[in-house]
Amino acid sequence: MYGRKVSNRKRLEIPQAEIYQFLRASRRRQLLWITGILAFIVGSLIALRVAMVGAENTLYVGPIALAGLIGLFTAVKAGFSTRYASVILLGILTSLLALLGLLSGGLDGPAIVVAPFIPLLGVLVHGQRAGVVCALICAGIVIGFALAHKSGVEFSTHGYDVNQRSMVRAAFLVAFIIASTFVGNHFARISDAMAASIWQHATHDHLTGLANRRSLDHALDRELSVARRNKTPLSLMMIDIDHFKSFNDNNGHIVGDQCLKAVADSLQHTVRRPADIVARFGGEEFVVMLPDTPLDNAMLVGETLRNGIDRLKLPYSPNSKECVTVSVGIATTSSHSDSTAQALLSQADAALYEAKKRGRNRVETAAPCEQIADGIKSAANDGESIRTRQA
Repeated sequence: MYGRKVSNRKRLEIPQAEIYQFLRASRRRQLLWITGILAFIVGSLIALRVAMVGAENTLYVGPIALAGLIGLFTAVKAGFSTRYASVILLGILTSLLALLGLLSGGLDGPAIVVAPFIPLLGVLVHGQRAGVVCALICAGIVIGFALAHKSGVEFSTHGYDVNQRSMVRAAFLVAFIIASTFVGNHFARISDAMAASIWQHATHDHLTGLANRRSLDHALDRELSVARRNKTPLSLMMIDIDHFKSFNDNNGHIVGDQCLKAVADSLQHTVRRPADIVARFGGEEFVVMLPDTPLDNAMLVGETLRNGIDRLKLPYSPNSKECVTVSVGIATTSSHSDSTAQALLSQADAALYEAKKRGRNRVETAAPCEQIADGIKSAANDGESIRTRQA
């Protein structure tokens, strides 16, 4: 549409819908998910035991634990406190470890392989202290079984022969390998979503969702380096909402915020190239950065942006026929320019001031940046000459 299409330099896009989908997953939903996974695993292991040794030899510990998990799931879904629910869940798992260990061979039984999983789950669902407590309990159970074995105590295997016990142990291992993988991935995705959300808030304006000043400064320095290296022009627009103070005074700050959002959305929908950036500069001012875009094309984009705001038809007051407009100032570096980000912003700001001075609701352009730089150098040299003569 304007200039050459910029490729291979896409700015970071944060999938907001996906981020907030994870961030809305409250602790209650996480606990429901984990409880459901554990209930499914316990149910599958009960079914495996019934298939191997028959229903008449089924231990009551498994069905009781399954009933407890299902009841806990139902209670949490109905609004039961997640803090207490997580403690109950960890209590069910540690009790299951101890009882099944006693009934299935102690350290030689299948249930003992669950021990490393419980402290990890304690940290994830309740916190660091819960993880430490679970670790101490599980370690105590394991040490107790070891001391019992050393003392000559033999634990019952309740219906399993040697081969069956090996198969059940393998089933426990596979089941909790799968469970730990699912739980770890689930919390890793939540952690990634939270990190992305922090990045979003650090680099984007909260009200409009546009890039903020920090993000603009980084992007502008980067694109200026690219422009100098590739000898391509870089255009920058400074956009200001005309008479925005009057709009706020007439309509209130809530409607003023809605106006800012509407203007930001219009700018964002008009500027669509991946490398282009629309940022909120501060207050009612916005900045649009167009890499690899000469001045004439930037002027066309500026007029398109200005016309887009006109089409919003946002009245300055409920009874006013005048609608919100914007003034646009444009500055462009040349292919051989060595201008700085500050000089380019000053250029665009000067052009914006000129648009305001000439009646607002218009697009104005500035002199090339190198002319401004030469003017600054000339003024500095003149000042030095005056000081020398005075000396």
